[in-house]
Amino acid sequence: MLKEKEESLRTELLSGLQNELQTLEAQNMSLEQELESTAVATKYAREEVVESVSGVLENELQCSICNELLITAITLNCSHTFCKYCIDRWKKNKQECPNCRASITSETRSLVVDNFIEKIVPTLSEEMKKKRADIVAERKGGIGNHSLTPEVSMEIF
Repeated sequence: MLKEKEESLRTELLSGLQNELQTLEAQNMSLEQELESTAVATKYAREEVVESVSGVLENELQCSICNELLITAITLNCSHTFCKYCIDRWKKNKQECPNCRASITSETRSLVVDNFIEKIVPTLSEEMKKKRADIVAERKGGIGNHSLTPEVSMEIF
């Protein structure tokens, strides 16, 4: 009779442990699925942030003369900002802001804008990085010189 009780207790304990193990395995699977879905959601969130930043770059940090990302940003006394190359060429014909037509009385290099763009350029698509490098090289006078990176080329201006 004692052996039967021991066997019954063992069977009950084993059954309880197997149930516990199955519960833990189900929880583990659920957590793995949740982790996987979180990773996918994080990936999409990152992509959205990169697209959003690219949109800001294209819309807010674009020279209104050449319609490209600012290269060596110059801010005029009226607070409008252009590429140094573009505004220098513009001033050969007119001494007024291309946007608001205010007389140009001062120009200030906008290092904050340049630094921000330099930090964001590496996150852009390869096509956009190449296009920017080509424009920088062209403006420097080295048309077709692809060995210059945008970061190095910007330091020249």
